[in-house]
Amino acid sequence: LKMYKRFGRNGSAESLLGMGRIFAKMGDEGEALKAYAEVAGGYPGTREAVRAWLETGEILLRSGRWEEARDAFGRATEEGVVCEETEEARSYKYKLDRLMELKARADSTGEAEDRMALGEFLLSELNRPDSALAVYRRVLEEFPDDELAPRALYALGWILQHCLGDTSSADSAFDQLLRRYPESEQARTLRGDGVKELFLKAEGARLSGRPPDEFLKLYEDVLRTHPESLYAPRAAYAIAWTYENILKDSLRAIQAYREIAERFPDTEQGRIARRKLYLMNAVADSTGG
Repeated sequence: LKMYKRFGRNGSAESLLGMGRIFAKMGDEGEALKAYAEVAGGYPGTREAVRAWLETGEILLRSGRWEEARDAFGRATEEGVVCEETEEARSYKYKLDRLMELKARADSTGEAEDRMALGEFLLSELNRPDSALAVYRRVLEEFPDDELAPRALYALGWILQHCLGDTSSADSAFDQLLRRYPESEQARTLRGDGVKELFLKAEGARLSGRPPDEFLKLYEDVLRTHPESLYAPRAAYAIAWTYENILKDSLRAIQAYREIAERFPDTEQGRIARRKLYLMNAVADSTGG
């Protein structure tokens, strides 16, 4: 960092970008933005300027300064440089344009449905779980009796568990969901209502020799409707096993085993899937496939 401070200012665009990235990694966003501004102002029309605007936008996005972030991404696309970073900035700007529309609608109508749409966009399209969490909490505060409240509480617990790693707070949210909204679809998912019967129906169809398209759909229904249940990894494994041993589709089987290893890493099925992947990849390597 001392070297960058000594030679970075008034130095090359790359050295200034490097200095900005170091500041950003250290959490000093103000200094990072200054370094990127020097690049954008001192080297217009270059790929380095595009990168500077792109990384400026990313910092502003993380800080919740959405309109400023959108403007920065827009400036990146206006540099007139054809490169990957320009397309990435264009994608960000498009998403932030959409985000601004959703936010304006939610602020205008004040409806729970519009706030939920905003939260889901923040989570799924912009990967901003912290911002989505704030939206879902607001839904619960303002609309505790709305039909969407259980969905908001489930989403809150899911973010705490899977995105932020706060299992204690997630368990508290899920317990609250079961107490306050016991008849909701989300509560039934947590309890696993009906999942055992659905899984056994799929198993029965498979073991009785029914066509794969019949029981695969049932296993997929288990995964879709009860993704958090204990039967989900078992259903996922049955799907992968079917592709491997009945349909003889090794590519689909490898993809399915990989999904199990990623989604259910700490389960028995996840451990078996990792061994399967190792063996299947070894066979493919030995045969040159």
